[in-house]
Amino acid sequence: MFNFEKNDVPVQDPVDEIVPEDPEEWAAKEKKEKVEATDGAIAAGEFGTTSCKLNVRETPSMEARVLHVLAKGTAVVIKEITDDGWGELADGGFVRLDFVEF
Repeated sequence: MFNFEKNDVPVQDPVDEIVPEDPEEWAAKEKKEKVEATDGAIAAGEFGTTSCKLNVRETPSMEARVLHVLAKGTAVVIKEITDDGWGELADGGFVRLDFVEF
């Protein structure tokens, strides 16, 4: 519902927005809105968490040497993003973005 005020500018009625009571539902709603706003693109400098144990590699390649392994749920900052789905970590190394939740 919209109300119209001065100069016929629509103002959304605050009762129209339903706030979910479940925190997980709220987080899912925010994530969906973020993905829709960016067309699913991930921006450099973005924070995320690993969705599973994740190898950090020396270069962006599955054949590259594993530098170390991150535990599931580890917070990461993506410094740069490659065209083929790898993210360079701010503290060094590369991870597959398929296994990072934003």
